[in-house]
Amino acid sequence: MIVDDYLDAARAGIVRRTLAFMAVLFAALSVLPAQAQETFPSHPLRIVVPFPVGGPVDVVSRKIAQQLSQRLGQPVVVDNRPGANTILGADLVAKAPADGYTMLVTNTGVVQNPWLYARLPYDLESDLLPVAQILEAPLLLAANGTLPYGDVAGLLDHERSHRGKTAFGSTSVGGTTHIYGEQLKRVGKLDTVHVPYKGDPPALQDLLGNRIQWYFATASQAAKFVANGRLKALGVTGTRRLASLPDVPTMAQAGLPGFETVAWYGVFLPAKTPRPVADRLEKELVAIVRGPELTAFMVDNMFSPAPLDAAAFGSVVQDSLAKWRDLIQGNGIRLE
Repeated sequence: MIVDDYLDAARAGIVRRTLAFMAVLFAALSVLPAQAQETFPSHPLRIVVPFPVGGPVDVVSRKIAQQLSQRLGQPVVVDNRPGANTILGADLVAKAPADGYTMLVTNTGVVQNPWLYARLPYDLESDLLPVAQILEAPLLLAANGTLPYGDVAGLLDHERSHRGKTAFGSTSVGGTTHIYGEQLKRVGKLDTVHVPYKGDPPALQDLLGNRIQWYFATASQAAKFVANGRLKALGVTGTRRLASLPDVPTMAQAGLPGFETVAWYGVFLPAKTPRPVADRLEKELVAIVRGPELTAFMVDNMFSPAPLDAAAFGSVVQDSLAKWRDLIQGNGIRLE
């Protein structure tokens, strides 16, 4: 009887000690993620930009990196990874460690590529997490300043009377400027040649030299040439006119609906990034975009500040996928 009582007591003690140890263990485990989150970030962060240095996305990304570094207390470096219509940069981030230290700042191309290519090395919806939208960027339909017209109707008439003798430019095969060019070519029943370039600067140089006759340019890149008369601004994509070019109609106002989809810039993370880390970055990014310094910078460069949180930006991404699918498939554009 005494032995039995002793064994029962021993067993009870073991159970109590085991339960106590497990309680301490679980408490420690529950604290670890919180401690890790509290220390984020503990080393430099990287913004991957899938475009060359000096382009619109790069310039905006560097302004954001500067302010994000100040707010987080860690360096934020911009890593330009141009190539393959933004696919190289997007794939790099999709496969990066999901710890919040590698971000992607890109534009609408990320929702165009699923419809342009038969296969991608990543899946947009399962590998990348929308964090915040930064801005919207309508494009400007620009023509060489020496051409004998000053509006969209005049461009169409001139093109139809010079069938097979003109050309339009784009920043890349399959990019937004190419898609809009093919859209204008299709709805206007034009016979003109597509000439792709590697970004705005070389396309604008050939437009200024009249080697191409028209081009959907980034407004901030073309504005100075419009101001000095070397280029003509015929229309803007999107649903409203640019504040800095109030006399230039939207494409719909110029008689060509169907060009209302604007380009946007947004931030993505690897899909499995812990929610608290993604939330922290979302909060900081939205605050930066809403701040007076970045707002003034974007307005000066003819961008439309359009900060959106993760939920709203996620909806934009889904809507954009459907819209660009229709534009790309409707114009018969396919890349391999």
